[in-house]
Amino acid sequence: MKALFQTRRTRPSHRPRSRRSGLAATCVAAERLEPRQMLAADSPMVGTVTVRPSLEQASMLVMDSSMVGPNPVVMTKSQVVGTDVKSFVISHVPEGSVVEKWDVAKQQWIDVSTMPTSSNPQELMRLLSNRYIKEGDKIQWRPKAGVGAVAQQAFEMIGWDDGSELPGASAEAPSVVENLAVAPTGVGELTLSWDPPATGDATSYSITMTTEAGTGNSSTTYVTSDTDYTFTGLSPANGYSFSVTASNDDGTSSAAQDSFGQAPIGVGQQPQGITTGLDGSIWVANYGSDTVQQIVNDNGVWTAQTAIDVGDAPLGLTTGLDGSIWVANYGSNTVQQIVKNNNGVWTAQEAIGVGTLPTGLTTGRDGSIWVANQGANTAKNKGASVQQIVSESGVWTAQAAIDV
Repeated sequence: MKALFQTRRTRPSHRPRSRRSGLAATCVAAERLEPRQMLAADSPMVGTVTVRPSLEQASMLVMDSSMVGPNPVVMTKSQVVGTDVKSFVISHVPEGSVVEKWDVAKQQWIDVSTMPTSSNPQELMRLLSNRYIKEGDKIQWRPKAGVGAVAQQAFEMIGWDDGSELPGASAEAPSVVENLAVAPTGVGELTLSWDPPATGDATSYSITMTTEAGTGNSSTTYVTSDTDYTFTGLSPANGYSFSVTASNDDGTSSAAQDSFGQAPIGVGQQPQGITTGLDGSIWVANYGSDTVQQIVNDNGVWTAQTAIDVGDAPLGLTTGLDGSIWVANYGSNTVQQIVKNNNGVWTAQEAIGVGTLPTGLTTGRDGSIWVANQGANTAKNKGASVQQIVSESGVWTAQAAIDV
């Protein structure tokens, strides 16, 4: 409830109608006065007429549908100018509902949302006194008949800013936490640590951990007064990102962020071979979907790029000295070069025929490509061989197979 009063925006309502006092002024019936005016016992007298003190500009606090209970309940500021008693009255509830305040003396709930109708001065004073709500009071909503019990909820009025300022960060609110860092401290364990804000004394810290799994993301928020927090039971297959804010009674800081690891990256079917490009990107051969994919790092996040169609059942990969990528197509007895054109697009070149069932690839020191052919593996002719692929005037050609 404290968070509600600190984060709900207060807004000025229409100013109360002016009441001018004087010897010729018409007396205002007590029933029509705001409770704080009626209870201002030190109001001066002019002749036989009491000069009623003016009220501060009204501010409203609306309990919206995010709260349990009837919607809306409106609390209007009711405070005499020059006093420091911060109080509200319930000025509106849905038809059929009431708001009750706990009477400590009588040990019972009393209605504080229905305007009193008594004309007895003493009784009216008592009823008006009960109506205004101040810090420490407990109030509850009582819904109209037919609404489930879950809609009734009691809470304590912890405090408010008395409507004089809009809530939000102030000069005394904490600044961003400093030196946020995350590190592994055990099996399935990460510890997040930070230094307190440079300005504003933080009384609590909110930590939101987002788990990035292959099936989707989920977030959990934790609150602590310490400057570190240890998470256990984590999976190395997931990525974790963290957001930390500092808070005190004057507001909440902006978030500091850090992350650790990354969730599995989806690629094609049955990925087999893998190699690293000269630019630091990762390449994978998808045996089951006859494609090759590049995985690039974009601002710390690795992302699989669009798959490139190659031959049947790609298996082995290697990186050429010129930065091109070579793939051995196990099912179609070919190898292919993948090059980057002037527009930055990677394209598979025409397949080059090699021996039976090519599997492994490597790059020679002279820039030539070598392929290992598994062979037919029959009783008469095993067919296992290796072949060199060389570039002659920019044209790559497979050389005679070498039996092994």
